[in-house]
Amino acid sequence: QQGFRIDQLVGDRRSLATSSALASLGFGILTAATLYFFHTGKLKLLSSAAVIGGIALLDLGLFTTDQVEREDFLSQRQWEAQYAPTQANNAINQDKDPHFRVWNATVGLTNDSYTSYHHKSIGGYHGAKLQRYQDLIDNQLNNQNMACFSMLNAKYIITQGQNGQPTAQRNPDACGNAWSVQTIKIVPDADAEMAALNAFNPKNTAVVDARYTYYVTDKLTFDPAKVRLTNYDPKYLEYAVEGGDAFLVFSELFYEGSGNDWQAYIDGEPVEHIRVNYLLRGLSVPSGKHEVVFEYAPKSHFTGQKINYAGSGIILLLLFWMGFKQIREGTNG
Repeated sequence: QQGFRIDQLVGDRRSLATSSALASLGFGILTAATLYFFHTGKLKLLSSAAVIGGIALLDLGLFTTDQVEREDFLSQRQWEAQYAPTQANNAINQDKDPHFRVWNATVGLTNDSYTSYHHKSIGGYHGAKLQRYQDLIDNQLNNQNMACFSMLNAKYIITQGQNGQPTAQRNPDACGNAWSVQTIKIVPDADAEMAALNAFNPKNTAVVDARYTYYVTDKLTFDPAKVRLTNYDPKYLEYAVEGGDAFLVFSELFYEGSGNDWQAYIDGEPVEHIRVNYLLRGLSVPSGKHEVVFEYAPKSHFTGQKINYAGSGIILLLLFWMGFKQIREGTNG
């Protein structure tokens, strides 16, 4: 896609993985040998700790020199100069509401880091971008579909002014962090879901894949409700909701991960939410006042964390036992 042959890319990745694996194996053997000699009494505790520390420093040093070269470093002045705010940035930062996004229309959506330095940006670069977001960029955002920018809560658009300098324009149709819709439109599959975004009003309609028909049953029209974001953290979102039997759309990416990695709650009770508008979150909320929470709590993370703690505990116990044994043998000697 960028002029590289795929076999060359695979070969480079294979070579990199092989060299990294061999280096890790070598350091592992050296560490194991050090622990063996310590255990058999051929190395003292201090000497063993020094050798293992030296191995760790060597590993870090080799990795650093392999990844970062001297010319990659910038002075603080150089760093700040390349991200100096423009008049448009300063104007947007006057908005006291911190929870909105900005579309910088003067640069590409996938190769811009400047905007993300100052604002929550619609665009930007990431090596592990979600495929559905890339699909939206390719099929809608690159075609400047304002309905899609609005559902992503692009409250401001940076354009080129008459004087050649960036200028900020307010998007009056930005949907906000979350909103209630009047109707749901059921489409047969993901392709139809994407196509439906070509001409729709995100403030009134939510487009839903037929796989979620069970969630909405036969009810396709809903009452209005007010939604307000009250607490924001990348892993924890809290909303205050008041109104009738509503269907809410949240301007956050729907992500299942290994299985319900994002869990929704209504008044503290876990509930299911679905994907709408190809990549956003949708949730049915009963009438009245409610607190809605989205929390990122992947089971795989907590399982891995427990395994990590257990492994670290075992290593610490082994080191304690080996040290205690060394001290006792020295005392008896």
